[in-house]
Amino acid sequence: MFANIEILSNNTYNFSTFTYTIPSKLVGKAQQGSIVQIKFRNKTLLGIIINIDDKSAIKKVNQIEKVLFNLNSLQYRYLQYVALVNRINIGILIFNMFDIKNFHLQKKTNSRSTTNLTFTQINKIKLKEKNIFFVPSLKHSKLLHDELKDEIHIDYYQKFGGKDELNKIINNNENFSNTILLSNNFEKITINNDCNYIFYDSNSNAYKLPKLNELNIIESAYLKNSLFGGHFIFISEFPNF
Repeated sequence: MFANIEILSNNTYNFSTFTYTIPSKLVGKAQQGSIVQIKFRNKTLLGIIINIDDKSAIKKVNQIEKVLFNLNSLQYRYLQYVALVNRINIGILIFNMFDIKNFHLQKKTNSRSTTNLTFTQINKIKLKEKNIFFVPSLKHSKLLHDELKDEIHIDYYQKFGGKDELNKIINNNENFSNTILLSNNFEKITINNDCNYIFYDSNSNAYKLPKLNELNIIESAYLKNSLFGGHFIFISEFPNF
């Protein structure tokens, strides 16, 4: 059997998939949505299986080395939707946006809601034990912190874009009650029932990511909410748009 794989990389390789054989020991384990370890151009990289075929026209094909874990059908469907809407492949989407180990733990929550508020209604938010505010820029992060600091305790607000700082915060987020993060970290968070996910200034064009074909975090948030649930709040000047 053969697997067509997209490389988890910042290079789309012209949107190509690459064919690998599935060794007998991995038959039944390797499937659509599997995150696998492969050799690619003399490097050990990760990839995601897009589909599986019984035959291949390619004569010399490398083997998949290892299946790390499998995304379920709902998780894979979400990646498909976001990649299709934004005309990018799934591999580059994962590489740029996701903590794929966290995402494969994402389950459908027990409840779902979306609320749209104006800036003047921000005090109407019924805060939960945990609240994550997403903002489109570092400037927004500081502005929102200054607006909220006299009302609620902010455990952390993002001042820099550094990966080391961010990974430390996301991995310890369960210890925080109120956090302000840049919106491009949205896909690194696991959605659950016990947290509000609040998108500040949700009509801002800064929620679009130019290097990913204008991928819009707000559109992704609505889609993720419809598939996985969670309590999402969108705050903007014109909340009906």
